[in-house]
Parts: sequence; structure tokens; C-alpha cells
Amino acid sequence: MQVGKKHSLNFKLTLVVVTAVLAAVCLIAIGSLWQEARRHTQAKLDYLSATASVFASATSDAVARADQRDALYALRGVARAPSILYARVVTNDGRVLAEIGSGISLGTDAHFGVDDRVSLGAALASRTLQATRPIVQGGRIVGRITLVADNSDLLPGLIANLLQTLLAAVFALAIAVVVAARLQRWVVRPLLRLTDAVRHIGASHDYQTRVEIESDDEVGELCGGFNSMLREIDDRERKIIDLALHDAETDLPNRLAFERDLGALLDQPRPGVVAVCAIGVERFQYVRGLIGYHLAGDLLAELGVRVSTSGAPAARISTDVIAFILQASDAEQARQRAAAQLADAEAPMLLGANAIDVSLTLGLALHGAHADTPQALIERASIALDQARAAHAKFAVFDEAAYMDTTGNLSLMADMSRAFANGEMRIYLQPKYDIASGAIAGAEVLSRWMHPTRGPVSPDLFIRMAEETGGIAMLTHWCLREALACQERLIEAGAAATLAINLSGRLLTDDDFVHEALVHVRRAKATLYLEITETATIDNQEQALRNIEALVEAGARISIDDYGSGLSSLAYLRRIPAQELKIDKSFVQLLGLHERDALLVKSTIELAHSLGMSVTAEGVETYAGLSMLEQMGCDTAQGYLIAKPMPEPDYVAFCRAHDVGGFKRTAISARA
Repeated sequence: MQVGKKHSLNFKLTLVVVTAVLAAVCLIAIGSLWQEARRHTQAKLDYLSATASVFASATSDAVARADQRDALYALRGVARAPSILYARVVTNDGRVLAEIGSGISLGTDAHFGVDDRVSLGAALASRTLQATRPIVQGGRIVGRITLVADNSDLLPGLIANLLQTLLAAVFALAIAVVVAARLQRWVVRPLLRLTDAVRHIGASHDYQTRVEIESDDEVGELCGGFNSMLREIDDRERKIIDLALHDAETDLPNRLAFERDLGALLDQPRPGVVAVCAIGVERFQYVRGLIGYHLAGDLLAELGVRVSTSGAPAARISTDVIAFILQASDAEQARQRAAAQLADAEAPMLLGANAIDVSLTLGLALHGAHADTPQALIERASIALDQARAAHAKFAVFDEAAYMDTTGNLSLMADMSRAFANGEMRIYLQPKYDIASGAIAGAEVLSRWMHPTRGPVSPDLFIRMAEETGGIAMLTHWCLREALACQERLIEAGAAATLAINLSGRLLTDDDFVHEALVHVRRAKATLYLEITETATIDNQEQALRNIEALVEAGARISIDDYGSGLSSLAYLRRIPAQELKIDKSFVQLLGLHERDALLVKSTIELAHSLGMSVTAEGVETYAGLSMLEQMGCDTAQGYLIAKPMPEPDYVAFCRAHDVGGFKRTAISARA
């Protein structure tokens, strides 16, 4: 819809007042003209009627006698009366007895009679006024007299009256202008102030603006209501901002508030360095389950108070992480101060009536070394906290080399699905050596990615990222399909076809994945091991065990991988329907150096055998280590001493070159 030309409220009010005044003046003028015309005409008609009545009484004898001379004499006296233009006496038989006046034609000229209804239009249209009265003698009508008077003086009188009305209208308009000016002061000016206030608030969001109240009328009430609305909006805005910038559980500033404080600090010129610290409560969910949500919130609030610095309050940036800012002269001083803050924060906390100990870990990121934005600094401090936890350390400074390029990693995950279709992803086989027979017992299937632009991608990187981004199911399904196809080719080539595939612990509770994996397992042409890390099977025990049992029933064999790298649970180990136990390489590689490690490996082998499982030692790199494993009764060895991971054709050739006892003979000659 188009909007026409804009006019101010003052103009509109003036227009309304002037229009109202002009309308009133017009109505008054019309009424005055009508009244004046009626008064003037009625007065003349009354005068004419009275004159005719007097003449009819005075000449009744003459008319009765039909005396023309006396009748004419009487008419002459009447004709001398003011405004009389014409007089006539007519007998009963219609004969004109006497007549005075000329230029008047009765019946054709515009006349207005005494019996007619007086109206403005008829009075203005008639040039003459006419009165006819009967002449009575002895109770009998003997004739009629007709008088005609001039009505031309009506219009000048009306014009004079109209001029008086126009003068009154001019005076009224002057009053209207004064009234409009007063209205502008009483109504328009407060409304203009309201308009200016609205514009100012829209531009500046300053809800503390107030409009001055000049009256107690409706406009004053409007201004008062507007001011009340501003106060309510201001209060609501403050509450919204407070909620947006504070953590409801601890009343500490939240991540957004921390980013603002950090950004303001980074924008200021300053000496030295700025460091962001992320301090996390270890096993927070477990602690919260023990003490309850309320006291857990108090714990974080107290931690925030302890690590807050002057001018830079600590903030809660995630469930169990508090962030704070440190300023120091250099990076080393920042590390020292962060370590001191960590030590102070770990002092026992009084929650309710009880003192509790908490275990804390701290990650540190330095401004200027890697990033300049508050968001990047906070992210790097959080990553440093994760790096400290992964290393089981209390304190860590962000290590970019360990974390690598996050942007590049994100694009890398987007390339993974394309890698399967384009043949960039391949499987490699690392042989497993049967110590007793000296034969190659099979191989572990490993994924390798040759990126077209980045070259070889570390398996530790893309497998870890696949697990964390949900792509591990896609990768494992692809690996299963490739392994089964490889098995068929190995059988045809006469090579050892027993294969082992790593199964992520995240997939053990994924019923959809397990349902599809069962289809693959049933298609296996040779023995297929699914390697599950010890730490993965400990989580979600019941569901994981149900899915493991379903895979075993379908024909798969279960191998417990990296045994000894986590917190071993013998009771849980007994429940797993596993056929193989793989000892973690961290124990195997130290066999000849530490007697304690040798005892642990030997006892693990005996434990596994007692549970009906075979044992594979990972990370075998020396003949001495292989000899010790043989003496301990270990079943299978795997490591760089046997062979590095290799493509399928190389694996077939390796199996043919190391027939039964072939590798053992090579090992004996090497030791000799």
C-alpha cells in the first residue's frame, strides 16, 4: 500500500480546527440568510396584508355602489404607500373597477403571496410581493382588492448580512489559529517528544530515557504510561542480559560473558602476555552423583571464586570447567602462576558441614602464540585441558603439534566418504606368527588412507576423528566388507586367511550397527576375529555383552585388544565370551628390562589359558622378547619383528616365503 504525502500532527490539528470553524460559519451564514429573508419577506407581507384590509374596509361602500371614481380615489391613496407598485379592485363579476400601476402582469411576473409558505429560495426568486383581500359590505363580499409591493430590496439586505457573517468568520479563523497553537502546545508538543524518545531508544537502546509530563490529562497519562513501559523494558532487559551472561546453577559468568571480558582485555594496550586457563574437575559426574546437583553447583561456584583475579572474574564455560585469565610478564611466569593457582584451588572445600577434596586439571593457552580472538583462546585452553587429561597430567600448555590443524581435520572428515568410493582408502595386513608351529597364523586388518592432496593420513588421526564425529560405523562397515573379500582371495591363493578387525567400543552399544555387522560375519569364509579394547568393553556392560554374544553366535571370534592398558576387571573378563587375549605392547617391549613386567605378562598368559583363551603378544620387536614369550607359553606374536603392515599381494608373498617353521628357522639363525 502506498502512503501519500506526510503531514505533521500540528498541520492536521490546524486543518481540523479551521475546517470545523468554516463549517460552523457556513451553517451560521445559511441560517442567518434564511432568517433574514424570512423576516424581511414576512414583514412586507404583513404590511401589505394590513394595507389591503384597511383599504377593503374603507372602500366597501364605493365598491358596493360600483362607484369607479371613489374606488380610484381610494386606490391613489394606497398607491402613495411605500413600496406599493400596483393596486386593483375587482367586482364579484370579475370586472376591474379601479387600477393603479403599470408594468405588472399578474399571473406571469414572479410574485410571492401572503398565503404562500415563506422559503429562502422562493423569496430570492420573487421580484414582487402580492396580497389579495375580499371587500365585504353588509356581510356580503362585493369585490376583491389586490396589492403588489416591490421586493427588490431583499438581496442588498442579504448581502449586507453576508458581509457581517464573513467578518465574523475572519474573526473566528483568527481564534481558530490561536486555538490550534494552544493545541500544539498541549497535545502536539508532548506527542513530538514521545516521537523523539521512541527514535532515540530505537537508535541507542537507551531504556533509561524519560518523557517530561507537562499535564495531568490524557496526553499526560500517555506520557506516564510510556515512561512506565520504559522502566519495565529496562528491568526486563537487565534480567535478560543477566541471564544471558550468567550461569544459573553457580551464578558465575558464563562463556559469553567471559568472551566479552577477554575481548575487552585483549583490545587494551598492555605489557607482558595474557593467558587463558581452563581448570576442570576430574570425575565431576561421579562427584555430582555423590553430593547432589546443588552442592556440585556450590563446588563450582567456590572454585570460580578461588581462581578469580582482580578485574577478571572466572566463568563457567562447560559442565565441569571453569576458565579464568592470567596476566604475566612472560610465558614462563604465566605457567608458574597457573600452577600456583591450581595448587591453591585444590585445597579442601567446605560444602555444607563437610570438607571435601577435589582433583583438578588445568589447561593453559597463551595469547599471541597461536590466536588473537577470545573464542580461539578459550578453545585452545579447553584443548590443553583435554591434552593434560589424556596424558594423565595435572597441567598442560596447548600443544598445537599434538592437536594439529582443526580446520584441516574438519575438511578431512568431509573427504572420508569420498575416499571409500575413489579407492583412496585401502586395507593393510599385519601378519600374526604362531610361536609353537612357526607358521603365519593370520593377520590383523588395518586401514590406510592415501589422500590425493595431503598424502598418507595417520590412522591415529582419522580413526580418532571418525569415532568422535560418528563416522566410525561407516569406516568399520567398509573394513568388514573389504576384509571378507580379501579372505576369499587369500583362500584361493593358499595364504593364511584368519583375519582380525578392530571394533570400536562406541559400536558395541549401537544395535543398528551390530545388526548389519551380523550379516557380514555370517558371510565369512574363514575365521574372523573382532578385536575389542579392554577399556571399551567395561563401559555399558550389559548392552555390550549382549551384542558381543550375538556376534559370537553368528560365527565371529572375540579378541580382547590392548589388555593391561586400562583398569582390568577379572570378574568382567570372565563374563566376556572371548577366544583371544592380546597383551598390550607397553608390557611386551619391556620384557627384558623389568622383571615386574615379565611377571605380569606370564601371569596374564596363565590367566588367559585358564579361561580357555589363546594369547597374542603385540609389539614384538626383538628376538629376545620373542624367545621369552615362547618360554612363557604365549601362542601368537605380532610386531615389527614379524612384519610391518603390508598390502594384500605382499602379504600373500610373505606367507609363501615363510611356510611352516620358516620364520622360526630364520629367528634361530639370527639368534645364533
